[in-house]
Amino acid sequence: MARFMVKVLLLICTLLFGILLGIQQAEHGILSVLGTPSFNAASGQAAQEAKESEEQTDESKAEEEDKEPEVYIKRIDGEEVEVGVVGEHFSIQDLEEKQEKWEDLHHHNRYSKLGTKLGNLVYSLSRKGAESFARLLDKVF
Repeated sequence: MARFMVKVLLLICTLLFGILLGIQQAEHGILSVLGTPSFNAASGQAAQEAKESEEQTDESKAEEEDKEPEVYIKRIDGEEVEVGVVGEHFSIQDLEEKQEKWEDLHHHNRYSKLGTKLGNLVYSLSRKGAESFARLLDKVF
C-alpha cells in the first residue's frame, strides 16, 4: 500500500510540475507575442542582458507614451466620434460606409438566404407538429 501511495504521489508531483511548466511556457509565449521582454535569470550575463533590455524597455516606454494607443475612441464635438485602430483613423461616416459595403457584399448571398428560409421552415413545421401532438395528448388524457 505504501508503495502504491509513493507511486501516486510521484505521479501527482510529475503532473503538477508539467502544469507549472506549461503555465510558464504560456506566459513566455504571451510576453513574446506582446513584444515585452520576459523575466530572465538574475545572475551573470543573463542579468546584464536583462538590465540592458530593461533600459531599452524604459526607452521604449517613453516612445510608447508618444505613440497613439492601438485602439481608441474619441468624441469630437459631442456627437461625432473618431475611432482609431492600429494607427488607422475612422470616423462614424467611414464606419457606416464600410458597414454598408460589407452588407452589400454579404447581403446577396443566396445560400445564406436559402439557409435562413429553410431554418424558418423547419422551425415552423416542428412547432406546429409539437402543438398538434400536444393537442392530441390533451384529447387522449
